[in-house]
Amino acid sequence: ANRLSHERERSESSRANENEAQRANRLLYKRERSESSRANETEAQRVNRLSHKRERSESSRANENEAQRANRLLYRLLYKRERSETSRANQTEAQRANRLSHKRERLEPSLAYENKAQRASRLLYKRERSESSRANETEAQRANRLLYKRERSESSRANENEAQRANRLLYK
Repeated sequence: ANRLSHERERSESSRANENEAQRANRLLYKRERSESSRANETEAQRVNRLSHKRERSESSRANENEAQRANRLLYRLLYKRERSETSRANQTEAQRANRLSHKRERLEPSLAYENKAQRASRLLYKRERSESSRANETEAQRANRLLYKRERSESSRANENEAQRANRLLYK
């Protein structure tokens, strides 16, 4: 019982530590998302400026080279953003997989302890039933012996009485 109590306390402490770690991970993730969001806003403003430059330069033949340069920058920025979003999606999926793996690893020892406890309970119950059954058998055997002795005693007395009666009849 002490061992089970100790294991339960260790398990609860472990869960508290894991909850704290998960909370810290969530806060870190929120901060990273916020920073990423600000970076995306800056990038969007830069893209808008470049787009505006492109539109202005397209209206002027003299600035045709500038428009091409702006286009290249715009496509490069769009490509970088797509790669960044894909990378974030992959990172999120990896974090999710890690969380699920961690949960499974946490549950496996817990299930093993549960199974051990259930097995111990079943064995204890079987032993108690077996002891109770043996006690009942012993009591039944004792009762049978007493009943048998009483019947023999009664039968013996009846035979004695019959013999005495027969003797009395003989001597009359």
